[in-house]
Amino acid sequence: MKNEYAIVALSLSALCGQSLADMFDDESLFFEQVNVEYTNTFNGLDTGAVSSLDFSSGDYSYTVSAAGPGGGMLSVRDGEISTTHGMDGILITFTGADVYAVGGHLWSTLEDGETVGGYISLVLDDGTFEIFSATSRENFRGLSSESAIESIFIDLPDGDELFWASMDSLSIGTLVPAPSALGLLGVAGIGAARRRR
Repeated sequence: MKNEYAIVALSLSALCGQSLADMFDDESLFFEQVNVEYTNTFNGLDTGAVSSLDFSSGDYSYTVSAAGPGGGMLSVRDGEISTTHGMDGILITFTGADVYAVGGHLWSTLEDGETVGGYISLVLDDGTFEIFSATSRENFRGLSSESAIESIFIDLPDGDELFWASMDSLSIGTLVPAPSALGLLGVAGIGAARRRR
């Protein structure tokens, strides 16, 4: 079934009883609280079906593929990535430097690419998940985690094969140190400077 990956991840998360990720629905707040290392708008990609896509910038890289029983292909159209079958979701696997934050525009579409309202589920490799309502291409979702994120699965939780998960403008990065952590570093630096005198 389409949602086996999501169901297993949701079950593991429920057993663990924890969610270590901070979720964002405000794009500007995400960019304020995260060191964004790489943003990809997916413009300039050839339109059509592909088995996977690889992206990189500096030390950061990731692979985008389709996961599920629908055939395992991605659909690229007008700077957005979706799947060729409604029973598949989008799997992003981070292959370069550690990623601690990821965000982008996520929504659901019909087969022809027309935007429709619906629910989107995000499932991290550690079982952390969120389900949210997406109504347009402008819907932003981001998350940050204290643990490195190895992968994220973007899907529709209802099992409806009439709708497709879609994404655009994906950003990845690291956490901004909390002000208290910066303060402790400053105090440690003053202490070290005093000892040198």
